[in-house]
Amino acid sequence: MSKATTRKQSISDKAERSELETKMDQMLEMMGEMKKETNAKLEGLDNKIMNLEKSVETKLQKIETELNIMKKDLSHVKVIENAVKKLEAKSEEQDKLNVKWESKINLLEEEAERTAKQCALLELRQKRNILRIKGVPEEKDEKIEKKMITHLAKFLDMEEEMLEEDIIRIIRLSPKGHDEFKKNRDVLIFFSRLQTRDELLRKNSKEKLKIDSRDIIILKEIPIWILNRRRSYNPLINFLREKDITFRWEEVEGLRLKYNSKFVKILTIPQAQNFLEKIKKDFE
Repeated sequence: MSKATTRKQSISDKAERSELETKMDQMLEMMGEMKKETNAKLEGLDNKIMNLEKSVETKLQKIETELNIMKKDLSHVKVIENAVKKLEAKSEEQDKLNVKWESKINLLEEEAERTAKQCALLELRQKRNILRIKGVPEEKDEKIEKKMITHLAKFLDMEEEMLEEDIIRIIRLSPKGHDEFKKNRDVLIFFSRLQTRDELLRKNSKEKLKIDSRDIIILKEIPIWILNRRRSYNPLINFLREKDITFRWEEVEGLRLKYNSKFVKILTIPQAQNFLEKIKKDFE
């Protein structure tokens, strides 16, 4: 091989080596840039991961806090539930106690009712020989016993001496409070013979006694308890009187009457209310 050829080949090898080195440098440069870019991306990804971890940690802390609060609230709720259960148990006990006391009170009321009726009956029998006279003109220094016997004997068509034998005493009631200035106070007549009392009542039901041209009212002496009880029957009594239906009071409570050819006995206020509704429908 000649020197010229050898030199020529040497130049050619240098050129190829130089081109190859240039390409390698370029590749190294590109790889460097890619490395920088990758590192930048990795750094950004690391930041994102850190931020995400912080965010997750913050949220977890918040959830933990809320769970703790809920746990406390649940403990309070449990305390409240226990308190409510205790109150409900006490309420049930109180209800049972109330029922028990109501039963006792009802028994006491029934017993008091029976006792009141017995006392009223006893008082009624003690006063059965007494009649109350209303509207008798009152005079100064009057002799009320002589005055009443004279008028009653004439009314009953009896001898005064005979009437005196049937009467224990006659009094005019004493004034009470402002009644001191009230005229014509009531007069009480105490009979020793009930037949004379009953005869006077029968005569009075047909014809009114008059004294000094005044109508005189003659009443049985009725205990206050019985009078108050009879007021509860007023709706029925007023309707019976309006329809001219005759009735008669029972001794202590209630009344009896004849309606539609049948004898009816009413002994309680509920019975009176029911009977009133019935007869009102009959008259419609």
